[in-house]
Amino acid sequence: MTTQGGPNPSPSSRRTKPWVEWLVVAVLILAVGGIAYWYAMGREAPEPIVTPSPTPTISEEPAAFADVNGRWCDPVEGESSMGCVTVELPAATWDNFPDEPDYVFTDDLDSSADPATIDYDFAPNYAECWSGVVMPAGGDSGAAFVYCPVGALPDDEDLAVADASVERLWVTQDTTALPFVREE
Repeated sequence: MTTQGGPNPSPSSRRTKPWVEWLVVAVLILAVGGIAYWYAMGREAPEPIVTPSPTPTISEEPAAFADVNGRWCDPVEGESSMGCVTVELPAATWDNFPDEPDYVFTDDLDSSADPATIDYDFAPNYAECWSGVVMPAGGDSGAAFVYCPVGALPDDEDLAVADASVERLWVTQDTTALPFVREE
């Protein structure tokens, strides 16, 4: 059978012989195996292209309740945001009320105590975290104040779901609330 341009090869004549395809596959398998054997028999692995980062330094100092000092912000932005709070124990000052600081009381103190006399040097009292109450001096009700350093878990199922790879601070009456995070 011919066409205008010359003979039209049949489909079977265009295909390579099956034994040729198997031969190519066998050669490739042997080549890869030989290279793997060469590496396994003592050739050193090539140097990494990327230099590994140094191991992070972990502080030898144990965490303390006073580590909570600093600026903390609500991770939720918008109208429902609580904004930010600056903690300098014993005071916790909200951005919205800079002239009306609240005070952090330990769980065993009542709000009639002088905030300047509060001793914050104590072991975690809420599993691996610290717990207290924040309220105006002389106030009669307040909100929970829970500080957890990196890696610490609180003694509360609702709070324990937060990311423990960062410091967390809850200042809330609702234990399901998201924690504040330290402002960078």
